[in-house]
Amino acid sequence: MQAAAEGVHQFRIPMPPNQIRPSSRERYTLVYAIETAEGWVMVDAGMESEQGLEALRRQIPEAGLDPRDFSLIVVTHGHNDHFGLAAKARGFTGAPVAIHRADATNPYVLTFDAEAGPPEVDVLLEGGEELVPGSGLWTIWTPGHTPGHTCVHDRGRRLLFSGDHVLPVTTPNVSRYPTDTGNPLQDFIDGHRALAELDVAMVHPAHEHSFEDLRARVDEIIEHHHERNEEILAAAADGPRSAAGIAARISWNVGTWAEMNADTRNMAIWETNAHLHYLVREGRLIEEQRGPQAITEAFGPACGV
Repeated sequence: MQAAAEGVHQFRIPMPPNQIRPSSRERYTLVYAIETAEGWVMVDAGMESEQGLEALRRQIPEAGLDPRDFSLIVVTHGHNDHFGLAAKARGFTGAPVAIHRADATNPYVLTFDAEAGPPEVDVLLEGGEELVPGSGLWTIWTPGHTPGHTCVHDRGRRLLFSGDHVLPVTTPNVSRYPTDTGNPLQDFIDGHRALAELDVAMVHPAHEHSFEDLRARVDEIIEHHHERNEEILAAAADGPRSAAGIAARISWNVGTWAEMNADTRNMAIWETNAHLHYLVREGRLIEEQRGPQAITEAFGPACGV
C-alpha cells in the first residue's frame, strides 16, 4: 500500500499464477482508492483468491480507511484480475459495483457459471458520466482490450486511472470475439488518441507502475499495432489463411505457437482477428468466407492490386 497522490491510495493485490500467461510479469493488480466528498471510490478490486482478499482487507485499514468509507467500486473491465473480488469487496464495504454495460454480461470477458448467469452489477456505465457529483471523476469508454473497458479521469488531480488500456511496459491485448460486429482495433487506437489530448500529469494503470508522459506511451502503443499489422500482412502474403493460421506465424511475447496452451492460442487468435478486421476495413486485405471459417487473403500482385 502506498499513497499515489493527495487523496489517492494504491493497493497491490496479488495475482495467483496465470495459466494463460505463466511467465507474465503481472504478479499483482493495482487497485486504487480515490477520495471524494461523498466517500472513497475504489477503482478495480483485484483477482479473486483468498490471498487477494486478505491483501485488500489488510491494506485498506493500513491506509487509514474504514471499509465503510467506500461509496462506490468501479471496475475498469470484466477480466478476473479486475472484477474477481468485486462481489466480496461489495460485501465488506457495502459499496455498489459499477462496470460498463458492454462487459456486464459478456461471456467472453467475464468468467461465470453459465447456469448461475453473470454476477450481479449495481450500476451499468455508458462512459462520459461523473461517478460522484462534483468529484471531477469522469468515466471514459475505451473499448478494445474488452468491449466495455473504461478509464477514469480525475480532472481535479490531473490523473488518469487507465486500467489495462494504457500500461507502461506491456502492450495490451486487443481482441475481436466471435460475437463482435465492430472494429475493436480501430476503437482501441481512437481511444488512445483521445486520451493523449487529456490534461494528465500522471497515469495510474492496473499493472506494472505509475508513469508520466501519457502522449509518448500512446504513440508507442499505436506504433506497436501498426508494426503488428505489417507482420500480419507478411504472414498472409503467400495465400489465403485462417486467423489461426496467421496467428501461428506471428511472434508473440508469451512464447511460440507450439508452446502455447489452448487458452493462450484463443487469445492470440482473437487478437489476430482484430488486426485482420482492421486491415480488411482499410482495404489492405480481402476476407473470404469458406465454410465455417473466415479466410483472409492479402492483396498483392497476383490480385492485380
